[in-house]
Amino acid sequence: MSTGERMFTKYIDLRKEITLHHYADLTKDRRFYIELAEERIKDQPNDMQAYVLLGNEYRVKGSPEKAIEKYETVLKKFSKEMNTVEQAAVYYALGDAYHKTGNAVMAMTSFSHGIAIHKTYRDNYFGLAVICVNNQMYHAAIGFIQEALHNSKREYY
Repeated sequence: MSTGERMFTKYIDLRKEITLHHYADLTKDRRFYIELAEERIKDQPNDMQAYVLLGNEYRVKGSPEKAIEKYETVLKKFSKEMNTVEQAAVYYALGDAYHKTGNAVMAMTSFSHGIAIHKTYRDNYFGLAVICVNNQMYHAAIGFIQEALHNSKREYY
């Protein structure tokens, strides 16, 4: 029997009952993640995931302008290869990066594009709601949250 071969005769599908959350291990040194992701793009310029990972690192490390550049590259260069959930996730990350720069209009535009592409991807609704709360537009925020709960489900990308 080879590694990974299943030896079970019965399977129990627990995907709807178990949620796995991934949190960064803050005890590990992440200093080199950006450099590694940049090198990966140089070596593999057609690797969409490398651009997304680098954008995420820039966004987390406080360089949202650089993150915006990477996410926009992903959307321009790879949109035909991406499924709608992947596109919606990139629009969410793009919106979050714009929000971090203080550009609420572009953030809301990005979140709205994400919703238009994949109506059931929840994070874009919540992105809009956060901006509304930050601008004391509480009724609009409640409306976006209600839309999220009505139209969407939690998706992981």
